[in-house]
Amino acid sequence: MEHGLMAEQNMADKIREYISKEKERLHALERLADSFDEHSRLGLKNPNAYLGNPINAFLFVKKFTIDWEKYVEESIKHKPTQVTTEFNTELDRLRKKLPDEEDLTGSVQAILRLQDMYDIPAKEIAEGSIGGLNTGELSADACFELGRIAYEDGDYYHGFHWMAMAKERLEKERNKTTEMSDILDYMAWTAHELENDKLALELTEELIKLVPDHLRAQNNRLDFIERVKKASNDTSRVKRDLTNTTHYVPKPTPEYNGTPELRSYKRLCKGLDVKPREKMSSIVCRYRHNNNPRLLLSPIKEEEVYRDANMVLFHDIASDKEMKIIKSLATPKLFRATVHDPATGKLVHAKYRITKTAWLEDRDHFVVRRVQNRIKAVTGLDLDSADSLQVANYGIGGHYDPHYDFSTRDDQDTSELEKRDGNRIATFLLYDSTEPWNRSFWYNLRRSGKGIMETRHAACPVLVGTKWVSNKWIRTRGQEFRRPCGLTEDE
Repeated sequence: MEHGLMAEQNMADKIREYISKEKERLHALERLADSFDEHSRLGLKNPNAYLGNPINAFLFVKKFTIDWEKYVEESIKHKPTQVTTEFNTELDRLRKKLPDEEDLTGSVQAILRLQDMYDIPAKEIAEGSIGGLNTGELSADACFELGRIAYEDGDYYHGFHWMAMAKERLEKERNKTTEMSDILDYMAWTAHELENDKLALELTEELIKLVPDHLRAQNNRLDFIERVKKASNDTSRVKRDLTNTTHYVPKPTPEYNGTPELRSYKRLCKGLDVKPREKMSSIVCRYRHNNNPRLLLSPIKEEEVYRDANMVLFHDIASDKEMKIIKSLATPKLFRATVHDPATGKLVHAKYRITKTAWLEDRDHFVVRRVQNRIKAVTGLDLDSADSLQVANYGIGGHYDPHYDFSTRDDQDTSELEKRDGNRIATFLLYDSTEPWNRSFWYNLRRSGKGIMETRHAACPVLVGTKWVSNKWIRTRGQEFRRPCGLTEDE
């Protein structure tokens, strides 16, 4: 019986030990709840502005993907009881509304895209600034995850830059947020993927010095030694480029090396004008009514923008209230833009166009019908064959690479829609900018049906916040007497 009393005493000690650990776990959960509450209250004061900050968006998504698995899940998930089972079920339900891995990859790609377009170095972003916007500093762990996701997406160039930034930040951190061995491991292999085996070898040797029994590093070291011996070219310049995180170094591929179109695209996105002054000086403004009863008493203000492409800007054609209604109608219908993959024939997300879109019809709301009637009146074109009103939302980094609105496909590849309704003869574009809801209009085709090559255009990556755009694409069927053929091909 004495042994039983001793066991009872030991049991009491174990219970107290368990209670102590449970208290620690519950205190950790309480701190977690407080941090969630504080963060959500701050963000909900102005959610568009808060999540419109690209770094805030990335860190928010990271919290509920990477950090959740690392630090939260074990604290929350506990031995099943009726109470904990109900608690975990409710958490799982709420998690479906939170960001996932696809959102994480998207938020990282957005930051990398902004770097490329606006020439922003990793160091500037890590130190709390992006395009002049104060975003808060990034920890070594956040820099590491940016680099890791870029690496896993096959973007070794950005992957290396962000790993280098993680290394630099970690060396200065008092409370370490990640492991140096992980950073060096990724940096070495990324340098190898970028065909810089000399640098890969140096980083691998640094890793082995830190972790002598790192088996993969030991094997990689032997491989890199052989590769360096066989290398005939001097990679020292590449090394300098790769390890430079202070200044932005353009991505070393033909895509980013500065074609004339890309240079113009980047200049425009940075707010630099590329139009010759003599062309700017010839543009005019006028009132337009087209002898349409809707416009005779209240003609529309028209401003020429680009005469070569017959592009004009219409003012006061739709009110802010009307466009808010259109946005609200489109929001529940938004979906990520897709294109047909010619290799598989399946719909895939388009990397050249990062946006969510929705389509609205006249029957959806009288405001949609009213705005489209104004478009018909001011353009003088028939809308019976036109596409539905497209509404697009561009989030952080959302963009559309240079493109034409008219189809350039051969006859054999023409879609059934195009065979029936014709090519896109004109575009009416409504967009939210410094002047609320500017409206641009241009012809995509000459009177002969020949494409106007000067209409090539793009959507710049969103640096901060979101951007709303609405398109009305007007087709050739029904325009035979409204815009008849001219006497020459180029008229």
